[in-house]
Amino acid sequence: MPEKNAAADTSQTTSDKSVELESGGSLSLKLTTNLMDLSKEDRAFVFELIDKLNGYENAQAAKAEAKAKADAEAKAKTEKAGAAAK
Repeated sequence: MPEKNAAADTSQTTSDKSVELESGGSLSLKLTTNLMDLSKEDRAFVFELIDKLNGYENAQAAKAEAKAKADAEAKAKTEKAGAAAK
């Protein structure tokens, strides 16, 4: 049985990444390529974009978590003050 030449594989894969923007809307990145064929410059560019999207998404999640925690603490403080006034 003949061996498959891995170097001849030119299949492309598609990956999508979307992030929700703080002020509304979303930003999407779609990559369709064979990563093994990308030049060093292209790889650096693509992975920089991915890192920026992931960093933005993580920052937004941290903001949302901090806001939810602050809201819960404020609600608990208000309820405690209301119970003490009774």
